[in-house]
Amino acid sequence: MQIENITQYPSSGERIVITEVSPSLSFTVNSPINVKITTVTQYFVNLKSPIPVYALINGSNETLSSGWYNANTNIVVENITYYPQQGVRYVITSIKPESFAVNNEVTVLITATKQYYVNLVSPIKVYALVNGENVTFTSGWYNEDTKIKIENITQYPAPMERIIIISINPQSTFVVKSPINVTINVVLQYFVKVISPIPVKACVNGTLENLNSSWFNKGTTIVINNYTYYVSNEEREVIVKISPSPSVTLSSPVTFNITTQKQYLVTINGVSKWYNAGSVITLSANVPFYEVGEFKGTYNVSPNAVIVVNGPINETLVETLNYPVVILLFTAVVLAIALAVFLVKYKLK
Repeated sequence: MQIENITQYPSSGERIVITEVSPSLSFTVNSPINVKITTVTQYFVNLKSPIPVYALINGSNETLSSGWYNANTNIVVENITYYPQQGVRYVITSIKPESFAVNNEVTVLITATKQYYVNLVSPIKVYALVNGENVTFTSGWYNEDTKIKIENITQYPAPMERIIIISINPQSTFVVKSPINVTINVVLQYFVKVISPIPVKACVNGTLENLNSSWFNKGTTIVINNYTYYVSNEEREVIVKISPSPSVTLSSPVTFNITTQKQYLVTINGVSKWYNAGSVITLSANVPFYEVGEFKGTYNVSPNAVIVVNGPINETLVETLNYPVVILLFTAVVLAIALAVFLVKYKLK
């Protein structure tokens, strides 16, 4: 006699499997015999998952797959992140059911989120809009299709010091579709303050330009030009001091303080000379006693007068006859001649 080892299916998700036939599947009947058939009931466990799944099956760590499992088998699905390649992973977000005993047909549904690694290379803290939310942006795992917009924000670590972003590679706005390296390039700048009553000219890294209070990159070389600034043809400002130094290579914030001396053009009798504002000069002149001298121009003053230079000055010495003195001299000469004639005539008598 041959006993057939046929699995029976009471339903689509249940089956009864013959595990043992005693004394054997095939035997000859030549005496009374007891045939014992041992079976096990199994249920189908249907696994729906986008990734490989691991589980403790009756305490043993195994790969879980769709298949037939003996009744009362204890299954605990493990929440293990799956890394198919570098920079890519699947994170299990839902397991239904997570732990169960196989007493009927079961469908295990695994939901996973695909993530990519975004590697941020930056010397400063970076802020970004991640799916519209303003956050501090760091290296990490981001869900597929995450929208990231890196914000170009200038940072001020100290007074008169700032760090500006000059480039964002590969770009400032992107959608996470694969692993990506984001590189932020920055430059450190210092504030250069210029205090000066005149326009300041300087060679900035070798280029001559007007220097105003502004931000300059660290390491910039600034050389102040010591030049004379002409307000007009008769007024000028002469630089007398540049503080802290005419030449600076920026390694910290700096304040340039330019001190100037105002000067005015003073022309006396056609001879011009520059004098500091506030200077005191004497209008000297040698005038013969028979003449009267007067300086005509900005001030109408007599010779040897003292004037203060508080603006352009133009003075010309004008000399005229001193008529009272001339008349007196003429009278004296006439009287002398008359006296001489009288004396001559008197002696002749």
